[in-house]
Amino acid sequence: QGELAAHVLGAVGKPLEQTEGQSDSSLVGRSGLELQLDNRLAGSPGERLVAPAREEVLQSPQSGEEVRLTLDVRLQRLAEQLLEESLRRRELRDPGGPPAGGAAVVLEARSGAILAIASAPRFSPAEMASGAAGPIARWQHDPRKPLYHRAVQMALPPGSVFKLVTAAALLEEGSLPPDDSYVCRGYLHSPDELRCALFRSTGEPHGPTDLHAALVQSCNTYFFDRVQRLEGGLLPAWADRLGFGRTTGSGLPGESSGEIPSALEPPGLAVRRQMGIGQGPVTATPLQVAALVATIANGGRRGRPHLLAEETEGATAGRPVLRHETARKLQEAMRDVVADPRGTAHHPAAAGLLAGKTGTAETGGRGAPHAWFAGFAPCEEPEIAIAVVIEHGGDGGSAAAPLARILAERWREISAARLAHRP
Repeated sequence: QGELAAHVLGAVGKPLEQTEGQSDSSLVGRSGLELQLDNRLAGSPGERLVAPAREEVLQSPQSGEEVRLTLDVRLQRLAEQLLEESLRRRELRDPGGPPAGGAAVVLEARSGAILAIASAPRFSPAEMASGAAGPIARWQHDPRKPLYHRAVQMALPPGSVFKLVTAAALLEEGSLPPDDSYVCRGYLHSPDELRCALFRSTGEPHGPTDLHAALVQSCNTYFFDRVQRLEGGLLPAWADRLGFGRTTGSGLPGESSGEIPSALEPPGLAVRRQMGIGQGPVTATPLQVAALVATIANGGRRGRPHLLAEETEGATAGRPVLRHETARKLQEAMRDVVADPRGTAHHPAAAGLLAGKTGTAETGGRGAPHAWFAGFAPCEEPEIAIAVVIEHGGDGGSAAAPLARILAERWREISAARLAHRP
């Protein structure tokens, strides 16, 4: 399949140190699953005694195992194409901007099976295996870092996608009044700081806002205010419970844990306010974000992302980490992010198909914001969870959400074809 899933499959190459039984032509796993599963995939060489008078096979060669993955080739190929097209558009739009890449993850919501896990730009495993110095040096010095597996190694501020975690904490802790309502002026205390994106761009506030509307319209000041209702360590504790600040358990090589403040050393209010909207001391990987959405789509039960098909057979719906009622309220808001004309990813044709949350993560002035979208599809009885991020891509609703929508549409076609072929 050429460069398809290059970061996942990884590459083989000559061993850095030759061991007993290896010939000059031996190849070993050097990255990705080729490295992680090398002892299963490689098999073992045979041994033959050649003497003047006779020839004898002392040990027959053993083939390696066949390892089956959960990846859907059609979704994987589409995700990679969409990322590369998006990056080309970004470079044309902002040729002087910082080097950037992107990632997309699609999980089966119930089992955690990874259906697609794409990273761009890519490299060629075949050229890597050849050992040619030119391509390897070019990849190593490319400022876009094509060898970097962004889907699991890249930890970025998640921006407003993280409001799903803050909302979950508020709901689970009973920190919202029964008649929850907050009047957004566009800023918390001063027009010069702690503002909503809507106010920054248009000068208009959101006005009367409850939790549902705050998620749909991504109102920062609502969360700046409401996070004060959570004791210092509660938001970090809920972030940890929902899989942030640690690896997902996927077993993928090089997976980053991202960062969240420690619940044991509660951050101050200023830090909590920034954390509440996914900024400040919070970073997350695309795989962590996809796992969060799968948890919400799955009614509050958290599974474990995985790539080996053998792990899907025994997979369950996961352990409950959110009350079903909390997950339901988050699902409803995520549906309206796409279906409601005021939603930050509104698209009439996608209503009923895709639900989600946008994120536009500030970079401290170092280039355009990172564009995020995290969602599930279909809206009723969700089957997949999706996370897309474009580094320095700008607005999450316009840069990342369209990719998720196309992936959801493709999944709908795949799912329909599966049903049509069932006996």
